[in-house]
Amino acid sequence: MSSVQHDELMCAIERAEFEFARGTVHLFLPDLNCTDMGGAVRFSERVMPDVQQIVVYQDGREDYRYLRVGERWTCRDAVSRYAHAR
Repeated sequence: MSSVQHDELMCAIERAEFEFARGTVHLFLPDLNCTDMGGAVRFSERVMPDVQQIVVYQDGREDYRYLRVGERWTCRDAVSRYAHAR
């Protein structure tokens, strides 16, 4: 899949999907890319002001999530959440 460099995300991105009913944004990045957290939040909130989580995929696999906790954002990586399953 082709990607474009996104200045706000500070990485390449293949596509973004928005689940308005669940308050979730999915960002799909090519391998060896990761977003700037602030850029991902600003990008997502512009389209979905009440976004609750941003799920970031790298090369088709979930890599990490940004989660809204009150007015703050936190990051949780998929490796630590699923380490017991490996």
